[in-house]
Amino acid sequence: PYTTLFRSGVVAPLAFSPMRPNPHFANSIEIGGGVLMPLVGLGTWQYNTSQAEAAVAMALKAGVRSIDTAQTYENQDGVGRAIAASGVARRELFVTTKIDGAQGEDGTVKAHEDNLKLLGLEHVDLLLAHFPCDWDAKTCNKEERQATWRGLERLQKSGKSHAIGVSDRKSTRLNSS
Repeated sequence: PYTTLFRSGVVAPLAFSPMRPNPHFANSIEIGGGVLMPLVGLGTWQYNTSQAEAAVAMALKAGVRSIDTAQTYENQDGVGRAIAASGVARRELFVTTKIDGAQGEDGTVKAHEDNLKLLGLEHVDLLLAHFPCDWDAKTCNKEERQATWRGLERLQKSGKSHAIGVSDRKSTRLNSS
């Protein structure tokens, strides 16, 4: 069975099973492959690096364990510094990040390696293609989307992400003008 997750105006289909308790997350759902995602977390899309660092630090201190960032937000270094300084064990965190679409298979892998460097992490829990095409939807064909997905699969197989998916930002972007 599938359901839809509404998060920050983004609609994404997720493999869904009933909530299962995770000792590190108050409430979580399985998003596939045994990966449990907390139902509540902090999104950082409106923050620059220093704001993201401060917000993540406060959130982690308050007990939040799910953090969402992206390549496009240009704040992953601040998110990473806050995580490193928090003293919270990595196994207690759920980190989501995103790569831009239309980078090809190798470009997708490189973009996520850059994400991991900025975050100071060896893996993320959920990696999403922020939009499966380029931001202007000029490069949006089947081959490009498949290349992006192959890159995501490589990253998951290598352990650099526990789960993968697509965040279709286009509908949010088109409706906001």
